[in-house]
Amino acid sequence: DDGCWVFENAQFNADGIPTAEQESRWMFNQSLGEIEQVPSPIISAQNPEALPNLVEAVQGFFNAETVPLTWFMCGYSVATMQRQAVMKQDHAFPQMNAFGDVGGGKTTAAKVGASLVGMHGERQIITKFSESLIYEQVKSLGGVMMVLDDPVKKGMKQDSRDAVDNFGWSMYNGVSRRVRGNEQTPHTNVIMTSNVALGEGNQAIESRLLKIHFPERLVNEAEFPSLEKAMNEATGGLSQLLAIQYDRAAVREIRSRLLEHLTGSHSRISLSMALLVYFTQKFCDVAGVSFD
Repeated sequence: DDGCWVFENAQFNADGIPTAEQESRWMFNQSLGEIEQVPSPIISAQNPEALPNLVEAVQGFFNAETVPLTWFMCGYSVATMQRQAVMKQDHAFPQMNAFGDVGGGKTTAAKVGASLVGMHGERQIITKFSESLIYEQVKSLGGVMMVLDDPVKKGMKQDSRDAVDNFGWSMYNGVSRRVRGNEQTPHTNVIMTSNVALGEGNQAIESRLLKIHFPERLVNEAEFPSLEKAMNEATGGLSQLLAIQYDRAAVREIRSRLLEHLTGSHSRISLSMALLVYFTQKFCDVAGVSFD
């Protein structure tokens, strides 16, 4: 609640400055998430070159058309770091849906965003939607973004698909789930990747999602080892990203400009897009990306 970040091997104060248990008075307790197997990110030594190295690797791996979309995944991850401040002021936070045909790199792009908080490993990516499991994760991982990969699969029954859509709807307002005395209140956000867009045909759900379409474009597989290395070291830039604060007035100013281009959409969409634009630009500024 005081804004301190407590990881297994590192701590930061609310402004992103490294601290320690003796100073913060917070202790990491491994056993709290052990039964539910809540993943615990390991934070790399802080390194001013971590984010520029990630940027270079992204540009080498992804197609030129999908590089900007990857910056949006990173921006969303940084926005999630400030979820507590956003929810306190706005009482809402959209979930991200990166969608498109196989081969566009959407899942890898989502993992790049997750790598900023060390949540890109295979054991940290949820590949099967379980309402109970995912609510325990979003309850426990405060501000640490997670990836739900392909929760909507071919041949899935409609009620199962509806459960995924309803999860996105509930997460928007941080709706709690109570099961057998266990209250699961969301404290983080999710990038959901899928071949088809989520929430289609249901305006209430669609207007609560940020949806980014990844066209089918070839990636440079030969550069994946470099990207993987950069992702594994990306948390070296975490202190720089945690220092980025939510500026409600700046987001509203961006929204006013976006409204000129979104005259036919729900009012929630422009606010969600403005939030994403604001934090994506902040990420680009810190990481040294030239991106309009």
